[in-house]
Amino acid sequence: RCIKPNHTKSFHEYDAEYAMQQLKYTGMLETTRIRREGYAHRVPFPDFLNRYRGIAFAFSDKKRPTAQTCEEILVAAEAKLKGKTYRSLPIMQGWKIGKTKVFLKYWQEDELQALVAPFSQAAIVIQAHERRRQA
Repeated sequence: RCIKPNHTKSFHEYDAEYAMQQLKYTGMLETTRIRREGYAHRVPFPDFLNRYRGIAFAFSDKKRPTAQTCEEILVAAEAKLKGKTYRSLPIMQGWKIGKTKVFLKYWQEDELQALVAPFSQAAIVIQAHERRRQA
């Protein structure tokens, strides 16, 4: 995305306030700050809920993809991973929730995947038994 240096697009004229306003509106300042803090995974609420719902809720529970629902999942994950550390810090410390996304450090994504792996394995076993039954 291009940032215009001034309202008139004049040569050798730079309006810092106008450029800053454009950077704010496009979300570039927020993106830069988040990347600087090192959030490798930026997951939209609906995707996060679909992937990790089983950590805190029954799969049959109808939950809306909101910041609060995602936070409940992360708090449940923290409880399940209590005592586990990464570089002497609690493994689930430091996640953030934005307006539409959950921001995770790279190792936090791995830990969440490990927590839901048994669900995937169980689904595969159930599918295999059902296919055998239908055959």
